[in-house]
Amino acid sequence: MVVIMMDTYMDRADAATGYRPSPRAVPDYESLLYYRGNWYVSVIDRMVAQPATSDYSRLSVMLQWRYDMANVLFVPPESFDPPPRVDSAVVRMVPLAQPPVVNVKTLETLVQVAFSQRRKILRNTLGKWLDEKGFAGTFDLQRRAEEVPVAEFVALAQAV
Repeated sequence: MVVIMMDTYMDRADAATGYRPSPRAVPDYESLLYYRGNWYVSVIDRMVAQPATSDYSRLSVMLQWRYDMANVLFVPPESFDPPPRVDSAVVRMVPLAQPPVVNVKTLETLVQVAFSQRRKILRNTLGKWLDEKGFAGTFDLQRRAEEVPVAEFVALAQAV
């Protein structure tokens, strides 16, 4: 179980509680912003993960380009009655004051393509996509998607 503390566009704090076992159950990232439910701690780890870590994923990029995110507090199962069978956490999501201006659909597609084969270097996935888009700029395709910081994904989406 996870509790998400979130500063919303309306400048008020919301607490999300409930049960949500898997990020695959979320059809799109926008639904994360409105879902009031608990998440496994492993999902929260992906939400706040930094590049070059095993938890860094498409979910990390798509949330962190707009939000300052932090895993605030671990809450053990014994804190609840009855205790759940999953670990809980409190997560803070604060909208960035000036999020980068980017075409969201382009960023979503770019990140999806990049992470489609996360153990392969980007030349095999994103390189082909960039060629199809006629991208003439420079971008290091000799690394894996999990090694690329959020800011570089955003900059690439802006350049395409």
